[in-house]
Amino acid sequence: MGVQITSGFLLAAGRVGQARAEYQALMRAEAELVRRETEEVARAGILAGVYNTAPGKYERTETLLEGTYTRVVSAGALISLEIGNTAPWASFVEYGSHGQFIAPEEARGLAEATGGAGLLYLGRSGAAWQLPNPAITRAAVLSALLLAKASSRILKTVLGVN
Repeated sequence: MGVQITSGFLLAAGRVGQARAEYQALMRAEAELVRRETEEVARAGILAGVYNTAPGKYERTETLLEGTYTRVVSAGALISLEIGNTAPWASFVEYGSHGQFIAPEEARGLAEATGGAGLLYLGRSGAAWQLPNPAITRAAVLSALLLAKASSRILKTVLGVN
């Protein structure tokens, strides 16, 4: 007669692997939804602070609006969003210029204080073109908030926790 002692490690490892795969699949799908929502917020912020304002010193092109992008970045277990703008002058619009600028940290603080999916408008217009319009920062802060909430909700679902 023999005695077999098992730890259950292989069974537990299999369950953990399944839960991880399920979590990652659900998060990838959720990240795409968050990507779309935050891109809309970024574009709405650019419209509010640049294109839908009184004209001013510069000729308006669609370059700033067309340069806005969001993409899901997935590396191993990490799922995040990249939000930015490829227009050469995007940082001047985002943080201001000619003595009317804010630091990225200040823009982030203001964006974090804006609730929900609301826009962060600081008075920029065609005439007041030197004022900041932190639309990308606002979208980035929103995406972090939405991804954190989604991660918590999906993890609870995958683990069967209420």
